[in-house]
Amino acid sequence: MKKKVFVCCAVLALLSMVFAEDAEPKSPWDFSVTTDFAYYPKTDAKTSTGGVHFAPLTGIYNGIECRVTGTVGYTIPVPFGDNSLVSGNRLRFYGQLELTPVSITPAIGISFSPIAFLNFSAGSSIGTG
Repeated sequence: MKKKVFVCCAVLALLSMVFAEDAEPKSPWDFSVTTDFAYYPKTDAKTSTGGVHFAPLTGIYNGIECRVTGTVGYTIPVPFGDNSLVSGNRLRFYGQLELTPVSITPAIGISFSPIAFLNFSAGSSIGTG
């Protein structure tokens, strides 16, 4: 029995070391790339007495959608105290670039989390297509 307890404690200690936060400060910069792909099969327009209710996808890509979005962000920690409700607060500035076969859309934004469960965000984007 004592051997089982010792093994359990050793495993828990090992897991806590693996998942513990690093002593070195983390970089405030973060980078990500997201790729989306979708295929929509051919559909027919639905008509009724009120007119057409659904328009099928048409054009050169005809049902294929692909998008790549790159994001770079800079995070500034703004802790208001040691309480767990306000200790992880942050201000994050980010920029994005979205590319599709027919459009380019850059975007910028800012987000602020004054308390653990609340997040305010504002941003702007403009695109071609």
